Amino acid sequence: MIYLITSVNMKALDMQLAFQCAPVLMNYKISNLLIVEKEKIDSVKQLFAKTELSCKLVMVSEEKSAFLIYREEALKSYLECRKVRELMESFGYENYELEKILEEFSRKYTEYVSNSGSFPHEMGLLLGYPVEDVIGFIQNDGENFLYSGYWKVYTNLSEALEHFERYNLAKETAVRMVSEGKDIFQILHIGSFQKNNWKQSMV
Repeated sequence: MIYLITSVNMKALDMQLAFQCAPVLMNYKISNLLIVEKEKIDSVKQLFAKTELSCKLVMVSEEKSAFLIYREEALKSYLECRKVRELMESFGYENYELEKILEEFSRKYTEYVSNSGSFPHEMGLLLGYPVEDVIGFIQNDGENFLYSGYWKVYTNLSEALEHFERYNLAKETAVRMVSEGKDIFQILHIGSFQKNNWKQSMV
């Protein structure tokens, strides 16, 4: 019976990952945010300890937890881009070690969720969004966008739509695989053969 409960819980987590993190699982994106029940924290950590992906717990509330699921070298490379670094500096970041950045983001995001801080716009950069769209979101207070999809688009709409199409395809594929009884490791295996679309210029 314990094994059955564990299996059911694991399948539920696999489905949450398929819905929320398919683009990074399928190698189409450098990172995704995963929001799950607080009691699943250990399960998420144990799961990703066995994969090539990294996970960082960035927020815990009374009921929910949030992880950044990311491809470490790809995220480091993105954050080293000049325009990304300049924008991060404007948000108050001075230390460019990824772990330090994530620790500071975690602090600010936790404050925001608890209503004691402002929204940390660096989240957009940590999720690999184009710099121009992060700036556009800030300047327009989230309004006047060209399109709203995985993020709000202010420039290069055609390129963004291509990314969104890939992300939707990744989600459809991942959800179907989990529905058929496959697990996240099998999805990651498929993703390992995909072209690294996140290497396309997003800055």
